[in-house]
Amino acid sequence: MFLLICLTLMAVAGDNDWVMESLRPAIVALNTELSEEYELLLVENPEAAGTITLDFRIMPDGAIWDLSVTADSLLQPLIPLIDSLFDGSFIELARPIQASIPVVVPIELKPGE
Repeated sequence: MFLLICLTLMAVAGDNDWVMESLRPAIVALNTELSEEYELLLVENPEAAGTITLDFRIMPDGAIWDLSVTADSLLQPLIPLIDSLFDGSFIELARPIQASIPVVVPIELKPGE
């Protein structure tokens, strides 16, 4: 199984590397859980592959807000897992922010060789 998570910060102003570091624990947890569920999905459907995209905002208090998860049709069964991991979650910010930061997380999934 191959799992690629690419974090894209949509905010263009300023240095946002620290935001990625703040998100790292949530992304690691997502990777672990999603890998297990994807393996199970591949047993049912070996052709399951494509992209899942998380789109959300990090609020000044660290809340993950306005979560939207979209997925290619064969990956739709994985959406409830992602919703349960991220919806209503908080992250510990490395430093304060004054306004929300939009974040897009595209996840490419394809069976291993």
